[in-house]
Amino acid sequence: MVEYSFAVKNYIDCRVLWTDEVFEKIAVEVKCGNPKFSWEVVGVYRAPNEDMWVIERLAARTGFTGNSTKRSIIGGDLNLPYAD
Repeated sequence: MVEYSFAVKNYIDCRVLWTDEVFEKIAVEVKCGNPKFSWEVVGVYRAPNEDMWVIERLAARTGFTGNSTKRSIIGGDLNLPYAD
């Protein structure tokens, strides 16, 4: 089993939402001062030799359909082909 981690300040309300057993991904929920507002923060690594299925799986996992009201921040190393 692979363990993933995210560094978050002690005073920030945060919990792990999910991890991906196939690819190196972790998502945490970070709550702001107002409990009605929260963010999904996703850390992801895509190896240079992986195909674009990693990105498709990420989109499905985060619920990104273009009409979602979810607030997400996605960061990491996606090693996107043809991107300079």
